[in-house]
Amino acid sequence: MRLELSAEFVSAQHVPLTAEDLAVGLRIGVVKPTVAAELARTALQSGAGDDETVGPGSADSLRRWLFLQLSALWEVRGRLADPLGSVEEVYADFDYPEVMAPFVRYMPAAPGAATGEAAILAAWRDYLEREATALRSGPG
Repeated sequence: MRLELSAEFVSAQHVPLTAEDLAVGLRIGVVKPTVAAELARTALQSGAGDDETVGPGSADSLRRWLFLQLSALWEVRGRLADPLGSVEEVYADFDYPEVMAPFVRYMPAAPGAATGEAAILAAWRDYLEREATALRSGPG
């Protein structure tokens, strides 16, 4: 499952994106060309330059888009029939990133970790909070 993200949503997340990030977003189908162009135009108008936000590669770009996808899902989770099923689809779409394992239902819980839907939702929320802090400080 890949949600198509709007420029407004992406901008509201305050995650700096490079030109490479935008190209990756287009390639994996999470933004339309018009959205990528709007995000690039906004970045240029705000004085952001790729010299400040260059990450080492597409793995970093995928990390940012994974966070944005999971943030978007979190915002609409109450309207989804099976939000954790949607998380599992993102898990597969992004090639099973280890960072998601704590909030994928079919993955075994870490020894001593809480289990059940509430614990899984808490792990998802915790991931979003940690990633937001890390990514908003800049790519890398």
